[in-house]
Amino acid sequence: MVEERELQQKLADLKQYTEAYDKALAEIRTAQSTKRFAFFDEMNQAEKAYNTLWNWFREHGYSIQWNTEQKQYEAISSTYKE
Repeated sequence: MVEERELQQKLADLKQYTEAYDKALAEIRTAQSTKRFAFFDEMNQAEKAYNTLWNWFREHGYSIQWNTEQKQYEAISSTYKE
């Protein structure tokens, strides 16, 4: 079983990776062509970290959803106890 503190930290990390990806994508759109490669690297790193963390949640039986009111991710346990 995953501890609540660990779960909350991973949700915060997921939000951080999403923000890093979005920031890099915005920079790519506005940067001069010579600087775009650095932003592509940042975007790729954020995407890789996001996907790794997303897979961790799936492996541990959680579904993730975005809470628009609180502007954060929430983990929903998809394991059922009978």
